[in-house]
Amino acid sequence: MGKFDTKETVYKYVIQKKANRRKGIPQWLQKEIVSETLGDEEFPCYHIMLSGKTSDRKVFYLYDSEHCYSMAEGEWRFVYDLMKLIDAEFYIPMYPLAPEKSCKDHFDVLIKTFSELISGFDMEKVILMGAGTGAGSALSLNMIAWQEGLAMPYKTVLLAPVLDAEYRDHALRLKMQQAKDSYSRAATSQGAIDFVREYWVKDYEGNMEYTSPIHEGTNYVTGKVLVASGARDCYNVHSRQFCRNMYDSGKKPYYFEYRNAGHAFYLDRKNSESRHLRKILQDFMTDSRSAIIDKYLYEVRHRGIISKRFPTIFKDEIATKYLANHKINSEDYKRRSEYRNLVSAATSRDYDEAVKLFLMEYPESTVVYVGCSLDTMFERVDNGRVMWYNLDSPGRIAVRNMYTTDSCEREKIIDRSVNDLTWLDEIDCEIDKGLLFIFRDILSYYKEDEVRDLMKMLYERYQGCNVLFEAHSQMELIRSNRYAERMGAEYRRRKFYMNYPASTIESWDPRYSVISSKPILDGIKMSSDWSPKLKIMFQVRRLFQGTRIMRIRLGYEKFAALFEK
Repeated sequence: MGKFDTKETVYKYVIQKKANRRKGIPQWLQKEIVSETLGDEEFPCYHIMLSGKTSDRKVFYLYDSEHCYSMAEGEWRFVYDLMKLIDAEFYIPMYPLAPEKSCKDHFDVLIKTFSELISGFDMEKVILMGAGTGAGSALSLNMIAWQEGLAMPYKTVLLAPVLDAEYRDHALRLKMQQAKDSYSRAATSQGAIDFVREYWVKDYEGNMEYTSPIHEGTNYVTGKVLVASGARDCYNVHSRQFCRNMYDSGKKPYYFEYRNAGHAFYLDRKNSESRHLRKILQDFMTDSRSAIIDKYLYEVRHRGIISKRFPTIFKDEIATKYLANHKINSEDYKRRSEYRNLVSAATSRDYDEAVKLFLMEYPESTVVYVGCSLDTMFERVDNGRVMWYNLDSPGRIAVRNMYTTDSCEREKIIDRSVNDLTWLDEIDCEIDKGLLFIFRDILSYYKEDEVRDLMKMLYERYQGCNVLFEAHSQMELIRSNRYAERMGAEYRRRKFYMNYPASTIESWDPRYSVISSKPILDGIKMSSDWSPKLKIMFQVRRLFQGTRIMRIRLGYEKFAALFEK
C-alpha cells in the first residue's frame, strides 16, 4: 500500500515529516536580519527586517504549509531574497495546522493576528502575500475581512494558490490529475483528499470562504491582485479559474503563467521562470517598472514614435497619451531605422483598414486578435457592435492591464499562449454573423505545414471564417532575419514565406479563397519632410515589395448556403 492511498497512511506520513522539520527562523537567516516575535508562544508572528533598515512597506506573508507543516527553509530563503529586492518588512504568522488543528483554529489565530497588526498601519503600504495553501488563506482572509468590515491591503499577491480544500469541483480535479508535475500524484490522491477533508476542513464543510474560496464570488477582492502560477503545476487550474472569475466580474488581475514551471517554482534561485517572476514582483510591489515591465512597454513607445513621425499614415492616441505621462526606459534597445519605422506605421495602418473593411461587411461579427500584446486596435476600429477578443499569454495580458483598461463589455480577454489551442474553447460567436482571426506577426515564425494545419483546424471548427495575416516573400524573409541579427535583439528566425500567396493558399485546400492581398506600402505618398535616404529606400522597396497583408476565407459562410438552395 502506498503512502498516499488512504487517509491513515497519509496521516502517518505527515506526522513523520512534521517531526523532521525545523520550526522558527533558520539560524543562518538570524545572522542577516533583525527580528522580533509577536503574539503568543504557541503561534508566534515573526516580524523580520534587514539589519539596520526599517521600511514603511509591510508584507503580511502567509507561507505554504500544505495544511500541515511549518515553514520550509527554502521559503525562508525566498522571503529573504524578496526582502532585499523590495526593501520591506515582513510579518510571518505561524498558525494552527492539521492534523492536530483544523481550518477553524487556523483562521481564528490568523484573523486575530492580522486585525491586531493592521490597526497601526497605512494600508496603502501593506501587501498581503501568500504562497500555495498560504495563498488560499490570503484569499479567504480577503473575503472574511470584507465581511467583517476590516481594512484590507491595496495589493494582494498569490503564488501558486491552492484554492479548494474540499475538492467540490470534479472537473477541476480531473484537470489536476492531468498536470505534468510530480507533485500532482500526491496532491490528487484519494488518501490526501480524504485526509484534508477529515483533519483540515472538518466541521467547516460547506463554509467556502474558509475552505474553498475559488467557489465564492470575487466581489470581496479589492485593490490590485497579482497571481503567478506554473502551467505544469496541478493547482494551475485553480489560478486559471480564479482569474477567469475575476474577469467575468469586471476585475482584472495581473496573471503570470510560466509554461515550463511546476508547483513552488519561485523558490529556485537558478530557475529562469523564478528570476523573471521575482522581477515582476519587484515592479508590482514597489510601484516601479524598471526591473522588467519597461521591456514589455517598449512596443508602446515604438507605436508612440511612429504615430508622431508618420501621423498621416498611422495614429495611436492611447500610446501617444501614455508616453506623454510616462517615461519608458529604453536603454536595452537599439534605435530602429526610419525605413523600419515607416514599414511599422504602414503595416499598422493596413491591418486597421482591413479590419474596418471587414466590419463594414459584417458589422455584428466577432474578431479574435491572436497575439494582441499591448496593441489597442479595438479602440481604433470599433464600430460599436463588434464582439472583440484580445488573446495573448497571461504575462502580456497582465502587463496590458497595467498599461490600459479594456472597459467595454464587448471587449474580452483570453489569457492563453497562442500555442495553447484551448483558447479556441473560449470563443463565443455566431459564425453566420462573421468571424475574423487576426494573426499579426505570428504566422511567419511557424513552418508552412504548421500554418496549414492551423488553417485546417480553424476551417473544421469555423467554416467560413476569415483570417488576416502578413505574408512575406522568401527574399523579404531572408532580409528580415538578417536585420534582426544586426539589431542584436532576442533573435527569432522567421520560417514561413509565400512567393505566390494565391496559389500557395489554394494548394492547401481549394475551398480556401483570397479576399485581398495588399502590399504594405501601397497607397502611401512620399512626404517632403522625409530624409533623402528614406525617400530612396521607399522608392526602391515599393518596386520590390516582399510583404503583403492577406485576408483569406476558409470555405464558405454558413448563411451563404441558404441562398444557394
